[in-house]
Amino acid sequence: MEPAIIKKDIRKKNRLTPSQVLVIFFFLLITAGGLLLALPAATVEEGSLGLVNAFFTSTSAVCVTGLVVVDTGTTFTLFGKIVIMMLIQFGGLGIMTFASVIYVFLRRKMSISNMLLMREALNQDSMSYLSNTVANIIKMTVIIECAGALLLSFRFIPMYGALKGGFFSIFHAVSAFCNAGFDINSGNFSSITEFVGDPLIVLTISGLIILGGTGFAVIHEIKTFKKNKKLSLQARVVVGMTLFLIVAGTVGFFAFEANNSKTIGDPNMSMGTKVLAALFQSVTTRTAGFNTIDQGAMTLPSKLLSMVLMFVGASPASTGGGIKTTTFCIMLMACASIIKGSGENIQFKYRRISVVLAIKAFVICTISFMFVLLCSSMIMIFEQGLTFDAILFEAFSAFGTVGLSVGITPGLSVASRIILIITMFAGRVGPLTLTMALAGTRQKKRLVKNVEASMMIG
Repeated sequence: MEPAIIKKDIRKKNRLTPSQVLVIFFFLLITAGGLLLALPAATVEEGSLGLVNAFFTSTSAVCVTGLVVVDTGTTFTLFGKIVIMMLIQFGGLGIMTFASVIYVFLRRKMSISNMLLMREALNQDSMSYLSNTVANIIKMTVIIECAGALLLSFRFIPMYGALKGGFFSIFHAVSAFCNAGFDINSGNFSSITEFVGDPLIVLTISGLIILGGTGFAVIHEIKTFKKNKKLSLQARVVVGMTLFLIVAGTVGFFAFEANNSKTIGDPNMSMGTKVLAALFQSVTTRTAGFNTIDQGAMTLPSKLLSMVLMFVGASPASTGGGIKTTTFCIMLMACASIIKGSGENIQFKYRRISVVLAIKAFVICTISFMFVLLCSSMIMIFEQGLTFDAILFEAFSAFGTVGLSVGITPGLSVASRIILIITMFAGRVGPLTLTMALAGTRQKKRLVKNVEASMMIG
């Protein structure tokens, strides 16, 4: 082999995969954010945050989780809050979205490797229309966040004045649409509990969460439905599963908390407020992190339901986390197919679902669940005074990039906080992406297949 060919082959082998590049980009953004938040100018009391807490907050913001070890509203200065808001925006939309905007702005053509990376970041099956996809993402984000901020300003400006109220509106609109769950209301980790019966605040933030968690491609399809008169299979699955999970969650939370005087069963709550609280709890567990009722005071069935919803999460190519609604739906369809005796013929709406896709869905679910159990077990070693359900709730919340907490986050040890940082990071970049990045593997097609083996299961 000639030297030139050898060098070319070595470069090809040493080239980073798209999965590895995405992981590195997120890591660098978290590092930059952590260093900025550790600056004296970022906190009200200079140097009070500490490096571990700064990196925890940065990871939570970039991974659009919302778990906090300090109260955001009272701990950070305006500079610190702006840094957090920018980290949420970059983390929610994805680094490659902004990178591609720079390419478009500079009128440069993207290389094939960059287009592959961008496809991976945006969770697209094809490289066609990638530039149009990015343009639509930016456009939709600006319109939706501005509309949300405008609606919230009708409540926040009269409360805090024009400047402070305006910033509060923008911050919470960005945080809600990116499914981050960060709030800057002054209080002891109170989130938006004071607005539990306020339809304007609750419904606006709920709407932003749902839109952010639906996925940009699906929003675009819905927007152009009148023109095209059809929706893709993915759009129908996303919309159907989203509505089902919201309704089922609302009914479940209302039933489980109806007699709990510490939450929805509060006798001072009107029926409208109770329904609003149950609806918001169902919406926010789908990777948002805002709360209008005390999570620690909920009944065990409600905590279990919250964990299930947090694990499923939002939809692909959205600002949310979790294993995704489509993954959950494909798993259900595969189970139904096996039960019916259809074997490899997995059908949905007169379409056949690939067996490989079904296997990938189960792999994502399995890796995710095992990762959550591993992280929970490790935290239990360091936090033996905490209950099993509290630790499991925290782990599911971190992995699903939700940010809901039963109130144990600020009291966790440094070791447990580091474990949650890793959990949030893994949940944001995706379990399969992270696994492939660590393994350094590229997708390969094998020309030779091994002899099929049989094995008893079940």
